[in-house]
Amino acid sequence: MKTNKSNGVTLIVLVITIIVLLILASISIATLMGKNGSVNKAISAKEAEEKAEEREMIVLAATKAIGEDVFGDLKYEKLKNELDKIIKKDAGREYKITPEHNATEYTVTYLDTNRSYTVDDDGNVKE
Repeated sequence: MKTNKSNGVTLIVLVITIIVLLILASISIATLMGKNGSVNKAISAKEAEEKAEEREMIVLAATKAIGEDVFGDLKYEKLKNELDKIIKKDAGREYKITPEHNATEYTVTYLDTNRSYTVDDDGNVKE
């Protein structure tokens, strides 16, 4: 008596394997790219780090500018000089500061990210 043994993969097993792989791939893609996915979390973390770095540069410049003033006031020229040193020279970035003279509050805007920070005459920085 002769038996017909098959050592190959049947078509049904192959189709089931492909379906399982597609399901696993869709779950992986959803985990990476979804609303709370790894990619979005990484982008959010990078943006938060950039904001903290930008703010820290302004705080440092304002602190130095206040420290250089005889009366401990924040003056436009001193703030601009410190921002030029820290932001332009050290970080290689462009910014804009307004208003220009005799103000109690200044707005520093980074031109590459278009994020703005407000510095009051005490050197406090807020976004």
